[in-house]
Parts: sequence; structure tokens; C-alpha cells
Amino acid sequence: NEIIAQCIIFFLAGFQSTSTAISHCLYYLALNQDVQERLKEELDQALNDLDENSDQYFDAVNIEIPYLEAVIDESLRLNPPINRLQRRVGVDGYKLASIPLDKDMQVNISTYAVHHCADYYPDPERFNPLRFMPENKHLLVPYTFLPFGAGPRNCIGMRFAYQEIKLCLAKIVRQFKFALTQETKIPLDLNKIFFLGCKNIPLCVSER
Repeated sequence: NEIIAQCIIFFLAGFQSTSTAISHCLYYLALNQDVQERLKEELDQALNDLDENSDQYFDAVNIEIPYLEAVIDESLRLNPPINRLQRRVGVDGYKLASIPLDKDMQVNISTYAVHHCADYYPDPERFNPLRFMPENKHLLVPYTFLPFGAGPRNCIGMRFAYQEIKLCLAKIVRQFKFALTQETKIPLDLNKIFFLGCKNIPLCVSER
């Protein structure tokens, strides 16, 4: 039963976060045309000579294009799929800073608030993928990027979701251009109860 439950959660976690993250990524690319064009150029440069069904293509998409991962991470920072995490205190006498926490107490962590805190991310409402480029990662404070949680209890579907998002964006950004429409809301009208998302995000899509 435990194995079956883990498999179900794996696919649910992977697909839910994937669809939400791709939608938000395309919205931010439409809103930031310079980022979209740079991403396309870097994808073309890395993938033009590769067969889409080859291991080399898969590895290039998932490992060798840091700007693609930076765009995804910045989108996940602004709109994490789940806006809060829950953890239970497992020991007696634990203190968080100077605050005592009783064993079995449930602690709620606002992912959205951490991701939008100017102490960790200067100008936090601006879409800036450069925050997550390799040369800037030393500026990131540990455990302030939590779209899939962190530590031993992080999301079991995280790697699966990242692979899906990267492969999907690498395919469609090279073939289509995304732009805002008159119906596109800025900022997005997000459902913030638990899963961050919109019912729909109107975008103009044109073939390149």
C-alpha cells in the first residue's frame, strides 16, 4: 500500500506542478520579450544539431542550458505551485530562533512570503532569471527557494516535474512566440488557497 501511495503521489505531484509551472513560465515570457528571445537563442544554439529523440538532446535540455533552468526557477519563485509548506516538530525541547516549539506541533511555512521577501530577493516582484544563473547562485540564501520544499521531505515528483517542464519549454519556445493579449491580466489573478494557479491565462501564440 505504501509503494502504491508513493507512486500515485509521484505522478500527481509531477503533473500538477508541471502544468502550473509551464503556464506561468509562458506568461512571464510573454510579459518579458527580451527574456523570451534570449531563451530561444540559447535553446537554438544548444539544440540545433541534435536529434530530439537522442540521449544527447535529453542531456542538453536537462543539464547544459543554465538560462532555461534560471527562467523556470524565477517563474517558480514568483508563483510557487504550493504557497505554503507544513512540517511537524519531531522532537521535544526544539527552538526555532528563540521560540520554543512543542513536539508534534504543526508549523506552516509561507512559501509565497519567503519568495517575495526583499531581504532574500531584491526587487522581488520583478521577473529576473539572472538571479538563478550559476554566477549568481552564491547570492541565494539557503532554504529561501522552496517551490518543491527542501530537505529529506521535499517533493517526490520534483525531478520528474523539472524534466517535463524543460523538455516542453525547449520544444515550444523554439517553434512559437508568445505575447500578451488585451484579456491578459497583469498581475495574474491567482488562486492562493493552496495551489497557486489561474483558471486560464490568455496569450497570443504565433508560429515562428
